[in-house]
Amino acid sequence: MNEYRFFALRYVHDAVTQEFANVGIVVYSEPARVLKTKLTTQFRRLSAMFGGIDGESFRSAIRYVQSRLDEAAEEIRTSMFPGGDARAILARVLPEDASALQFHPIGGGLTEDLDETLQSLYSRYVARYTDRGQSQSRSDEDVWRAFRDAFESRKLTSALEPKTITAPDYEYEFARAWRNGVWNVYEPVSFDLADSSTILDKANGWLGKATTLRRSPEEHQIFLLVGGPHREGLETAFSRAQNILRLSPDLTIVPEDQAEQFAARLAREMAEHRVLPDVAEG
Repeated sequence: MNEYRFFALRYVHDAVTQEFANVGIVVYSEPARVLKTKLTTQFRRLSAMFGGIDGESFRSAIRYVQSRLDEAAEEIRTSMFPGGDARAILARVLPEDASALQFHPIGGGLTEDLDETLQSLYSRYVARYTDRGQSQSRSDEDVWRAFRDAFESRKLTSALEPKTITAPDYEYEFARAWRNGVWNVYEPVSFDLADSSTILDKANGWLGKATTLRRSPEEHQIFLLVGGPHREGLETAFSRAQNILRLSPDLTIVPEDQAEQFAARLAREMAEHRVLPDVAEG
């Protein structure tokens, strides 16, 4: 039996909110002097969770980490690399800092087959999300299109402007905003995703953003223009995601089936504050 420890390679999208996704597994057995790795260069799930990802830069970074791990594995195997603490070994591959790729310890155990264990851990912590998460029924901008007609028919979009909300350690630019004493900012968010874990991860990501931005000196309210999942079996996950979002008093959920009612109400509010010349009913 081989004693081993294993680590996840995480892509950390935001160092403040600690939004992350696992993109690889590293298994290390000190007694056997074996370091085994399995990483993925697939990035579409990351784009689905966090917005646009520079795919070529991500793949290049993963290839670099893989090459460094391969070098370390060969040196460990040939006794050129000092054994010992797994974290110290991985710190030579990637420093423990606030970079986007980080090793995170998860656990360990005993196994007769390190290759089989690596594959099992990869399937559990990476592939079950990455492989199923490659297709997203709708992007955030697809959800915006569900609201756009209701907004444009009332001439609301021309009254909205980009606004960056800045907190001491974080800032986020919203593409659509207006002010009536407080900043009202609007962000389309798709929960039309491939699996429940991805849905919950995205909800937690937005809760983290809202919590951090709450420290901004500028009063604001974030309206999430939400598109729900179309795939059967994800209703419970979507309900839980909404419960997570409601933990922040700064987040207001606007379901896409309420786009017309919300746009009509917004038009009245803008007209009252003379942002619009009149109220466009209908």
